[in-house]
Amino acid sequence: MKINRALLPKTCLFSLGTLLLAPYAIAQDNDINSNDIDSYDAAFFSQFNPQTALDIINQVPGFNIDIGEEIRGFGAGAGNVLIDGNRPTSKSGGLEDALLRIPASGVARVELLRGSATTGEASGQSVVANIIRNQDTNTLRWQTELEIAPGGILNPIVETTFTNQIDEWDTSIKLNGFKQTYPRQGVVERFDSSKELLYSESEDRPSTLSDVFFSGDARRKFNESTLQLNSRLGWSKFKPLTDRKRFNGRLPDDSPDSLFYSDYNSQFYEGELGADFTTPLKNDWTMKIVGLGTHQHWWYTDDTYNESPVGEYSNGKRVDFKRDTYESILRTTFTKGGNPNLRPEIGGEVTYNKLDGSIDITNIDISGAESSVFVPIADVTVQETRGEAFANLLWRPVTELSIESGITVEGSQIKVSRDASNKQSFIYFKPSLSVTYDFSEAFQIRMAARRSVGQLSFNDFVSTANVVDERVTSGNPELQPDKTTRLSLQSSYLYSDAGSINIEVFHEWKNDVLEFILQPNGIQGIGNAGNARLWGYNAALTVPVTNLLKGAQIKIIAEDRASDLLDPVTNENRKLTNISAPKIEINFRQNLTEHKLAWGFGFSARRDVEYFYVTEIDHLRTQSKWDAFIETSYFEGLLVRFEVNGIGKMKEIRERSFYNPSRATLPTGFETTNRRRGTFMSFIVSGQF
Repeated sequence: MKINRALLPKTCLFSLGTLLLAPYAIAQDNDINSNDIDSYDAAFFSQFNPQTALDIINQVPGFNIDIGEEIRGFGAGAGNVLIDGNRPTSKSGGLEDALLRIPASGVARVELLRGSATTGEASGQSVVANIIRNQDTNTLRWQTELEIAPGGILNPIVETTFTNQIDEWDTSIKLNGFKQTYPRQGVVERFDSSKELLYSESEDRPSTLSDVFFSGDARRKFNESTLQLNSRLGWSKFKPLTDRKRFNGRLPDDSPDSLFYSDYNSQFYEGELGADFTTPLKNDWTMKIVGLGTHQHWWYTDDTYNESPVGEYSNGKRVDFKRDTYESILRTTFTKGGNPNLRPEIGGEVTYNKLDGSIDITNIDISGAESSVFVPIADVTVQETRGEAFANLLWRPVTELSIESGITVEGSQIKVSRDASNKQSFIYFKPSLSVTYDFSEAFQIRMAARRSVGQLSFNDFVSTANVVDERVTSGNPELQPDKTTRLSLQSSYLYSDAGSINIEVFHEWKNDVLEFILQPNGIQGIGNAGNARLWGYNAALTVPVTNLLKGAQIKIIAEDRASDLLDPVTNENRKLTNISAPKIEINFRQNLTEHKLAWGFGFSARRDVEYFYVTEIDHLRTQSKWDAFIETSYFEGLLVRFEVNGIGKMKEIRERSFYNPSRATLPTGFETTNRRRGTFMSFIVSGQF
């Protein structure tokens, strides 16, 4: 049993003090402060020709969608969008899928909630958008897209959404399917420690992605109670074919010395069913019960072979991987209304997660004879049982000030069996505190502190293999979740009907971060690598430029991250793995309403990210790219749109440095890969009736 005893006294005193002091500072006004809610009706968004609720959310002034975090617990990972005051009871499809099911004609208005109005379903968010739907909506929405990939490849995409009232149920059903092929070419160059060229490879890697998914929701009122059901069912297939021709000691020419070929086939089926029941109780209390069940069956095979010389088979390999995951969640929340200045909330949640995973690797020699490759921790069952109890309290001592505090106590057990055996039990205390002050209806600041526990990926308990990169990763039965303490300061300024500035600065202290380390079996794998820090900022700016161009606006999103970790391999400080920074996106749009026309462009700056393995550093750089579009609603009931994505050559540079036996030594070799994807064009027609 692992308990943070140093945190316990402070947590208890903090929670007790809040509960004792709050009743003496209740304001007399029982109405929510008008500063806390901005409302935008459907007519406000008509200039953007929205087709779905997601299109509408993306145009709400001063708001940037957050789909939620991968942290433990159904409530803790809530995004910042509600639908009729509730968060979607879904994890696999997520918030975006729920918004895509709602046609724009089904949205009555969007409420932008701040301060005390954000408590409850999206507690912990500084700004929340609440979509209020029209009742008794009957709409059929459809969209067809023809994407033209480089090389003239045609990719069809079809999507249909049907919203209707069946008896007393308001229902929404979405069906989408597509098959997309993406070509990719590149040149790989491998060097020795003195950077002398050993060989080069010309790479051709077309990939095909196919998806068919059904999702739906239904809601009904029973007197003062509401029941909402959500479901999702689908299949996906990803099939890249890698062809690498090798040229020893020289750059590619017309006479390759050998050939490597990989036929990778990955597929999964998944299903999900969720239910949300809300009912009023006595004395202004409300009870909400949420249930959710998901299952996914995923498998992949990777058949590879080498020809040396080209045309003569020399050897091959086959990898078979299977995984079944199950998750069940039951959550109950009790909230007391009637007084927006003092709003308590208590509840609990129980969760059961399970993974069955296996991997088999087979070598095939020149004669076709097969031999099994030993892989440690190749067949694993992982089970987690988790329960938590929580209490949150909103206190508004004066109209402009909102204080929200909370404490969650979680207990869990993780059990690993089959090829590895281990059992771990944990107890975590997760306090939170946020203070929001409204200087005016347009300007708000928010300070927040929060302790959270990360969600483990059960895939890291099972060994995996990447044949193309020649990397085997060992499973780790002793993984523990990472923990984060986050301090943040956020300001929000709405300086006009459509102009806004949002800035957040933050600092995180992380414990038991997950990085690649050397496992006891001598193979690298994900493990707990100690403590780290992460800090940075998020900024979003919406600027109407109607004084220059009628109906025009610019949106800018900027993010930057810095981090610090004492590397367990080299014993030197470095940044965390997979931290992409900086991020800059600029989007321009002009609405020519009188001509039923809109056009615009987007820019994404260059991105850099590094992955630190035990024997390798993998550095990925993607160049900046441009996109553009033009759309018209000239044809009655239709929206016609033409998009160009990745204008110019979309280049990607991958640099790998190799070490033996670990990064604590000097590099033994290098590899550089230059890839290009080309420009994609799409012709989209959508409508609803």
